[in-house]
Amino acid sequence: MDVMAWIDKQRNWWKTFLLVFVVSVCVVGYLGVEAYQYEPPRANFVDENGSVVFSGEDIVKGQQVFLRYNLMDYGSFLGDGALRGPDFTGEALHQTARFMVEHMDREWQARIPDAETRGAVVESLMQKELKHNRYDENYYVDRGGEQGAYDPGAVVMTPAEVHAFGKVAQFYAEKFGEGGELAGIEVFSPANYITDPQAVHQLAAFFYWGGWICAAERPGFEYSYTHNWPYDPLVGNLPHGGIVLWSILSTLALLLAIGALFYHYGKTEREQILDSESANTPPLTTNELLDGAKPMPTQRATYKIFALAAVLFGMQVAAGLWTVADFVSLGSTIGIPLQQWLPVTVTRAWHTQMSFLWISICWFAATIWLLPLICRPEPKLQRVLIEALFALLIVVVLGTTLGIPLGIKGELGDGEVQRFFGQQGWEFMQLGRAYQYLLFAAFVLWGVILVRGVWPVLRQKQSWSLPNWMVYMAGGIILMFTASFVADPETSFVIADFWRWCTVHMWLEAFFELFTTVITAYFLYLM
Repeated sequence: MDVMAWIDKQRNWWKTFLLVFVVSVCVVGYLGVEAYQYEPPRANFVDENGSVVFSGEDIVKGQQVFLRYNLMDYGSFLGDGALRGPDFTGEALHQTARFMVEHMDREWQARIPDAETRGAVVESLMQKELKHNRYDENYYVDRGGEQGAYDPGAVVMTPAEVHAFGKVAQFYAEKFGEGGELAGIEVFSPANYITDPQAVHQLAAFFYWGGWICAAERPGFEYSYTHNWPYDPLVGNLPHGGIVLWSILSTLALLLAIGALFYHYGKTEREQILDSESANTPPLTTNELLDGAKPMPTQRATYKIFALAAVLFGMQVAAGLWTVADFVSLGSTIGIPLQQWLPVTVTRAWHTQMSFLWISICWFAATIWLLPLICRPEPKLQRVLIEALFALLIVVVLGTTLGIPLGIKGELGDGEVQRFFGQQGWEFMQLGRAYQYLLFAAFVLWGVILVRGVWPVLRQKQSWSLPNWMVYMAGGIILMFTASFVADPETSFVIADFWRWCTVHMWLEAFFELFTTVITAYFLYLM
């Protein structure tokens, strides 16, 4: 059986599409189920006497502090974020190990006088303590006491871990405060970015918890919740056999898929196909054709939408340059407090948020401009809907542009007002929740405009025509955007970031890129 010949037959296209679609959904669904099933506990962390060192509520509040100050656009958590600063999980884990070694070294000095031998013993003991998962689901059932708000159990910390957490909290107080001996050069600029002691304690709890899930072994396995990520020999975080095996297999699978594509491309008789269809090919676009064309009312209505996208592109570039200026400490060099005026958490949020806004808006306008070339006459009230779409986009752009700095600087408080009209703190989804709803409404309205514009083509039931695929992809874009509404401030970061991943990668980088392919193909056809 010639597989490529079978795929080339139009009657088999839906079968191929459904196969790819079902496999893709199953893989993503499996990842989602695994994320929920192996969600690390946000339990109380207690010492060996039962006293609470920090609570599960502190972890959740710390996550909210992390988002409130948009630290995801400075550093990262579990590898997701800006990476302008450190990965806070890796940093907290490494600092924890250092401070545990410091504490345990003092305890072992009398028993092992030789520093080198003692260092090897202490490091081994530290790794053993960090790897040992001391979470007890029945801790309060067996001993009594008040359970945590987010998990019924508790994690029992050793004296070395208790000592390390105190030092980690001090480290982050210095890092986001005025600096100090512990933080060293790892100080956030501007100074005193976070000054509330309780907020710093909660933030340290969140970071320590992130480090804990990177080291503590997942129940029933010999590796951590993060498969021993990040790599840190001091902690004993080294790649296990499964990671190496699947890394090799996935690389081979990628090479195999690329090879299959090139094979299919090489087997395709492109010249014969082009020659046979040349009679039906429209003439190339010429200056005469363009000069004789007269834009339709809906096409003229897109001019200001394109202009808005151009303004956003300029804003993205400017914000990117400001972010680079922070990276090279330009403000300190020229004696101007640039970071005090607009810290990197603001400028990078603008940079990333404006990028997907202007790209989305460009495709909105391009789609609308294309519709009269596909079907005429224009539907009634189509221009009214386009004007409404433009108004929605203006509100989203202005709200996002102003809300991000106002939220980060604390002008909107720390509660729901800040989350709805300031910023939410998730990379690529920083815009306030209210503007997120309005953006979703803009996507839905764009979908309505698109369907109305190509309705006569849709009625012909030509399922593989390019206009039909424009509608399919628009529907997929709108559907996948709903993933961004699943998480709330109390959702575990592990779960919330899965849905953020779906939004960014499945919405922006999958369906949007497919839509880009379809509409670009149509433009090329028209040319």
